[in-house]
Amino acid sequence: MFNPSTLIDFDALFNNLGTFYSFLDPNGKATIKNLWTGIFNGLEGLKFDLYQSELPLALKYSTGHLFHSFNEYNVIFNGDNKNITETFYTSPYSLSGSWTPVISGGIYNYVVTGVKNALETDAPSPLLLVSGASTVSGLETNPNTIYWTSDDAMDYYNVYGRTLGSETLIAAVSGATSYVDSGISVGDATAPTVNASIKAYNYTIQDDHYYMTIPTLSGYVTGQILTEGDDYSIENLKIIKFLKPLSDVVSSSGIAVDPGNWPTLKTEKFIAPSGLSLIPTLISVYFPAMGAADSPVDPVLSGSYSPFISGWADMAYYNKRKTYADHLWKLTYALTYVLRGTPTLTNLEQAASLFQSMPFSYYTGTVTALTSGLTDYYLTVVATDTNEATVVYQIPVINHLLHAVDDSVSQFDILCSGISIYDYQTAPLVVSGLMLKEGEVYEFDVYTENINDEQDKYKLYSDKGLIIENER
Repeated sequence: MFNPSTLIDFDALFNNLGTFYSFLDPNGKATIKNLWTGIFNGLEGLKFDLYQSELPLALKYSTGHLFHSFNEYNVIFNGDNKNITETFYTSPYSLSGSWTPVISGGIYNYVVTGVKNALETDAPSPLLLVSGASTVSGLETNPNTIYWTSDDAMDYYNVYGRTLGSETLIAAVSGATSYVDSGISVGDATAPTVNASIKAYNYTIQDDHYYMTIPTLSGYVTGQILTEGDDYSIENLKIIKFLKPLSDVVSSSGIAVDPGNWPTLKTEKFIAPSGLSLIPTLISVYFPAMGAADSPVDPVLSGSYSPFISGWADMAYYNKRKTYADHLWKLTYALTYVLRGTPTLTNLEQAASLFQSMPFSYYTGTVTALTSGLTDYYLTVVATDTNEATVVYQIPVINHLLHAVDDSVSQFDILCSGISIYDYQTAPLVVSGLMLKEGEVYEFDVYTENINDEQDKYKLYSDKGLIIENER
């Protein structure tokens, strides 16, 4: 596809070709340059025409997803050739304290780290306290209390103190985010300066697909079976995020790697028996064309465009993601179909409703049943084409339904009210021109009102069949 934002320097291009162009006079060069500029601009028009007229037809005969079988991912967790990045636990922060301040007291410094899976974070900036205890032994009667905040649930926290720049281990604290320093020390270890507490390992999938789900991974060497949602997650449709610490043995508490090279080199080949991805054009063409150019996966990740299908929320994970992918395809087809239509108020209102994730009909058909519960309506539409499915739409009762039993619905019809678009154009010639373009006929009741005895003025315009702008 051609990029409309691309600028081509034809002078630099032609001057380096070594052709007859370099021998032309300025007028001749301008003629050649204008010719090629027109050709390239024409190609941009071709791109627009393809998007408007041809690509929507491709969606009609497509599906929202692709199935994958036995993909392999060679993951190298460490070493010079590692192909992952790490996510670290957040270090404790917002240190504060309470003490008994007196003029003759001593100055104490504290830092706090978090420990998870035997790996420790680094320490934030030290907390300085001016205490009532002039010596460490005095803390027994004048203790210092240290508080901190932690975004992650750590196994325990290490508290270091009391001399600035050479804080040593004072205590290990479990199940709390505060510590009372009464002068006890437990060792001479110092706080680390680098965060080593790895929260996850992120492997970017090296193909052009965007995955809704990869249900399981099997270790080729270790034979372990990993499950999505427990051992790993799929981030941004492209990243396998391993959520547990690495291990040289198979267990439910870790990600096993090849024990033959442990711990020098940590690797494993993971095999995905199955996977489900979006059709590539949704991410590469349609979502950017509809406004998500900076991050085309956002329409999926936001969850704003989830299906209004009965039972969808309770489906098994794999089927739920498949249904979600199919809905995104149908939504994209609906939007491309509507947006390439005439810019009437009806079409604009329908497009705005689709962009706002209003329920719409997947197929042309007839409403055969309508039931309601405490929170939702259940609207059954039987497709006219027997090759298409009967769909039961689940629509929150806060919405006003636009269809009843035995009503016909067209493909992409909005099923409930919620968004309206009004035209406040008052110029009669403009309004009549738009109506003629739309091929629609409107009738108006025109009346006049006596304001300041200006009946003659309104009589004049009424006779001419015009409505005065900005006047009642």
